[in-house]
Amino acid sequence: MRFAIFSDIHGNIFALKACFEKLNELSVDRIIWCGDYITDIPRSHEVIEFIKSAISKYTSYIIKGNREDYIIEYNKSKDNTWTMENNNGPLLCAYNELDDEDIKFISNLPNEYIIDIPNIPKIYVSHKINYDMDKKYRYKIFGHSHKRCSFVKDTVVYINPGSLGIPTNGNAGADFSILELDGNNYNIEDYHVQYDILEPIQAIKNSIIYKTRIKWGSALIKSICTGSDYIQIYIEKVLQIAREREENLGNIPMSIWDKASKGLNL
Repeated sequence: MRFAIFSDIHGNIFALKACFEKLNELSVDRIIWCGDYITDIPRSHEVIEFIKSAISKYTSYIIKGNREDYIIEYNKSKDNTWTMENNNGPLLCAYNELDDEDIKFISNLPNEYIIDIPNIPKIYVSHKINYDMDKKYRYKIFGHSHKRCSFVKDTVVYINPGSLGIPTNGNAGADFSILELDGNNYNIEDYHVQYDILEPIQAIKNSIIYKTRIKWGSALIKSICTGSDYIQIYIEKVLQIAREREENLGNIPMSIWDKASKGLNL
């Protein structure tokens, strides 16, 4: 039995389609989806539509990630502190793409999934790594970090396929993994798919996320091109400058964002 493992698509429909082209060559039975399908690349609605189609064709085990939770909570509360000119800009951009059916779809996803198939050990799926209840499961599948890894701890096999949409391992492209099970035996295959990164770059440039004073779009483009997490680099630079100036970290002036943008050539 062969499971494809996808995580952290982050709105990158272009990378997702490229990975499915590769998947057609690999004789996969089932798909495990580890969350964070939306936000960042401004194609969140298209990603959800693609996933809906995929789960109608493949046996799928799908959970939500923290990005889905952010959008669900915002939809409930309509928190008016979200704007395109603060930390929540990429989230607000994604929220404005989604329709009621998209919100309903992600709201119905569970936070975790236990795959219990006869004749193979149980598989636990979560978005973030979970070390609890280790001995109940043979395999634990997770995402969130955007960094591919697999290791064994206390007889449990942990597998993170990396990020399909925005890898941060220094290698531009799309990452996913396949877990092959035969009774108690397993094999992990890791794949890195090259695709036309000009497509998500152009999508970003055509979006409001590229036109804001806070340079979210430019940081995303550098992330896609380099495989480095420029969103996090950008935020850390902003916080460093704010601390140096003894500014309130909860209300950072736009001048600091501007200085960080210039320092990182965004």
